Amino acid sequence: MNRDSGGIVWHSKLYNDSLTPKTAKIFNRRSSFSESSSGLDTTELWTDSPWPARNNVCFTSLNSFMERCNDVLELVQTTQHFEMLTCTAEVGGAGGNSLDSQVKEIHLKFLEAVRSFQQMPHDVLNANETQEFEREFFAFRSVIRDLEHNLADVMRQSFKQCWDTRAKLRLLEVFEGISGRELVQTNLRDTFTTLVHGFTQELLDMRTFFESHMDSPPAYPHLPPVANKLLWLRGFKIHIQEPMSRLHRVSPASLKGDEGWRLRDTYSDIIKDIEKCEAETIRHWQSTMEPELRTKLKQPLLISEPESEGSRPTLHVNFDPELMLLLREVHYLGGETILGTSSRPCPCTAEINR
Repeated sequence: MNRDSGGIVWHSKLYNDSLTPKTAKIFNRRSSFSESSSGLDTTELWTDSPWPARNNVCFTSLNSFMERCNDVLELVQTTQHFEMLTCTAEVGGAGGNSLDSQVKEIHLKFLEAVRSFQQMPHDVLNANETQEFEREFFAFRSVIRDLEHNLADVMRQSFKQCWDTRAKLRLLEVFEGISGRELVQTNLRDTFTTLVHGFTQELLDMRTFFESHMDSPPAYPHLPPVANKLLWLRGFKIHIQEPMSRLHRVSPASLKGDEGWRLRDTYSDIIKDIEKCEAETIRHWQSTMEPELRTKLKQPLLISEPESEGSRPTLHVNFDPELMLLLREVHYLGGETILGTSSRPCPCTAEINR
């Protein structure tokens, strides 16, 4: 709503029903907005005045310019994606000399298409000159479609050389940008489906491994049992989260569809199981260790050996092995190393400091 010192100028909402003053109604320019509207009937003051449809002739120039901006945006994104192929070929990311040579050839053809498009003498943002731009842009897109087909073939051959999910994700990262283009995604739909299916099967195998080793995890050197289990759980969760986050970044379209839903459900279930096991382990340790530690700390620091014939009483330091184990657990679990940063202090640490 805009208004000046004399009242309302207009009141409108773009592409929606709006209210505008009737032309027959004259406002007093000396009165304020509140004064002019307080004593007037709203039905007499306003009338419906919707904006024209978007395809109306008055929006022809605006619509043409918006379409041209979308074309230029597509041109910039395509250039950005194909420029990454230079680094891909230089580092040997395609998986072999022959495949790298094909990538270089595709990049050279792309540069030729760009140079041909740049020879157009007119301004690309000038929406009034549409025929020449559309002709040149159509030729450019035709070349890009052929190159995308060739790139899809190269990526399909490269996928065959990958031995596991992480290697395939690394390949997608090498071709990041290109691998997300619609035509490449369409040509590699079966490959992405195989990737998602294989990743799901790996998660199921890891879940089986987790359930079989949950109560007796592999031992880390010099770690007490509870800290050892929590560290194993934390590493196991990171081992699962890392490839999932990479897949979500480089190929979010793979997580759609039935296979994608199955992968996400499997991933969510195993993460919940790990976090549940982690929380139960910490809760059980906090509930059982505190009274036991309190009892151990009340024991004397020195103990005397019973006096024998011909020898004096001997004092020994009371190094209780169970107490030492509890103190080691407190050292690891009471800090930030395994439990993470927390404003709530560990109860066992508070008991020791008391």
